Amino acid sequence: NSTVALGNITAWSWDFGALGVTSGQQNPTVQAINCGQITVSLTVTTDGGCQATSTQTLDVTGMPDIQVTQNSPCEGSLALFDETVSFSGGCTDTYTVTYDFGDGSPTQTGTDLSHLYVAPGTQNAVITATTTSGCSASVTNQVTVLPKPTVNFTMGASGGNGECPNNIISFQSNSNVAPPSSLVNYYWNYGDGTTPFGTGQLSAHTYTLAGQYDVTLRVVTNQSRTDSLTQTLTINPNPVPSFTYDTVCIGSATTLTNTTPADPAMTFQWQMNNPIGNYVGSTATHTYALTSGNQAILTVVDGNGCIASFLDTVYVQPLPVANFTTQTLICDPQKNAIFTNTSTPASGTTQNWDFGDGTFSIAHDPIHNYLGPATYNVTLTVVAGNCNATITKPVVVSQKPIASFTVQQSSRREGIPKLFQRLRKAGYHQ
Repeated sequence: NSTVALGNITAWSWDFGALGVTSGQQNPTVQAINCGQITVSLTVTTDGGCQATSTQTLDVTGMPDIQVTQNSPCEGSLALFDETVSFSGGCTDTYTVTYDFGDGSPTQTGTDLSHLYVAPGTQNAVITATTTSGCSASVTNQVTVLPKPTVNFTMGASGGNGECPNNIISFQSNSNVAPPSSLVNYYWNYGDGTTPFGTGQLSAHTYTLAGQYDVTLRVVTNQSRTDSLTQTLTINPNPVPSFTYDTVCIGSATTLTNTTPADPAMTFQWQMNNPIGNYVGSTATHTYALTSGNQAILTVVDGNGCIASFLDTVYVQPLPVANFTTQTLICDPQKNAIFTNTSTPASGTTQNWDFGDGTFSIAHDPIHNYLGPATYNVTLTVVAGNCNATITKPVVVSQKPIASFTVQQSSRREGIPKLFQRLRKAGYHQ
C-alpha cells in the first residue's frame, strides 16, 4: 500500500524475518510454516532513488482442520455428531463450530451436537470450524436417515377355536419398512416365559394356563434397525363340564342332566355307549342295554369358543329275580307253612310277602299259619335299589282227613280181641 507524492515507486524489497524469506515482488505470497510472531520489513525505492522502510509484527496462527463422524439414525431418532479440530505445525487457537444440518433447520453452534431428523433420506450436513483469528475450515458429511419400521401384528386361535388353554394361537406380522430398507428378522416373545422366542413372519404357540399375556414382536431391518410392539392376549379358561344322572333299572331310560356352570352361549353334546347314542342339549335320555361298562361323555363349548369334555361311568341297576319255595301241600291248617326266599341277588334286597289271606310279612324266610283250608295265592315282591320283581305261587291248604273203619264179627270170636289190640297199637281208635 506504499505511495509517493512525486514520481513512481520502482522497487520493493521484502524481508520476512524469521521465515528467512525475501521477495522483490510488489505483492508477494509467503507461507508461514510455524506459528508465532514474525517481523516483516518492506523497503520501497522511487525512480528518483529515494527509499522508505516500513516494519510490522505479524502473529501467525494455525489453520484449523475439522473431521466429523456421525451415526446413521432412524427417522425419529437423534443423529449424534462427533467432531475433531486440529492444527498443523503445533499451532493452537480457540475456535467455534457451526452446524448446518442440511434439512432446513436453523444452524447451531456448539461441539458434538445431536440433531433429530424427522424424515428418512440423505442430508448434507456442513460443519465449519472458525478460529478467533478468522481462519476457518469446513467439512460436508452425508447423513443417511434410515426409515423406521412400522410394527404391527394380529393374533388369534387357529381353526375357528377360542383363545383357550391348549389351543394353538397363531401370530402374523403385518410390519413394514420403507425402501431401501427391508425386514429380515422377526422375534416373538409370547409373554409366558417360553424360550427360545418364536421367529418368522408367522408363528404359533400353545398356552397351558388361562390368563393375560403381553406378547411382543421385535423386527430387525437389513440395516440392523429394530422396533417392537407389545399387545395383550387374553387366554380364557376352559369350562369344567359335569353332569348328574338318575339311577334306573335295566330296560328303563336314563336321564342325564348337565351341571356345568353355564353361560347363555354354551352348547352341549353327549355321547353314550351300549348302544352308541349322540345327543345335543343340556339334558339327554338314553336307554342302556347293559348293567356294567356304561359310559357318557359330555362336551361343552362356551361363548369364548373354549371346549372341554367330561367322561363318567353310568350305573344301571340289574332287575332282581323273585322266587321262593314252600311245602307243596299243607294237610292240616294248624300246621305252619314254611317259606324260603330264593330270590337273587341273595343280599342287598328287601322283601314283602302277601300270604293271600290278608296277612303280610317283611321277613326274609317267614313262617305262616293258615286258619282254614283253601288255595292261597302267595305273592313275593323283592326290591333291590329302585328295582323290584314279583312272583305269585299257589299254596294249597287241605282239611285233615278223618280215618274210620267198621269191623264184621267172625265165627272165631277168640280172634277179635287180638285184632283190636293190633289196631290200638297202630294208633286207630273206635
